Amino acid sequence: MLNAQQEVLEIVPIKEADRNALIDPDPIYTIVQEAPQFPGGNEAMMEFVSEHLQYPKEAKDQNIQGTVYAQLLINKEGCIDTSAINILRGVHPSLDKESIRVIKAMPCWTPGYQRGNPVRVYVNLPFRFMLNDGE
Repeated sequence: MLNAQQEVLEIVPIKEADRNALIDPDPIYTIVQEAPQFPGGNEAMMEFVSEHLQYPKEAKDQNIQGTVYAQLLINKEGCIDTSAINILRGVHPSLDKESIRVIKAMPCWTPGYQRGNPVRVYVNLPFRFMLNDGE
């Protein structure tokens, strides 16, 4: 025989003030209706990265190659929140550090928009470090 304790649950409505406290007033999005854009678009961003990225000597000497995946946060004004840069997948500390340095050197972006309002958005960027045969 199975005995179960019966418990009566009371339904308590949530007051409007309490409901608003549960909602994050400044959420961070990963997907938005209008994504943040680097000034001039993706081609300009690739050009910026190629002009500013320097292969660290330590990694070059050890023939370390790979792709660093970094996450940055574009705020409502379109600027990069330098305190919120994360390495999602690193390759080597020197390559990871160089990727962060280039991100910090980037100009402000056009912010992302959700429902017509500027919002904070995470952006993931790959940084490829490859050595040519002569390097």
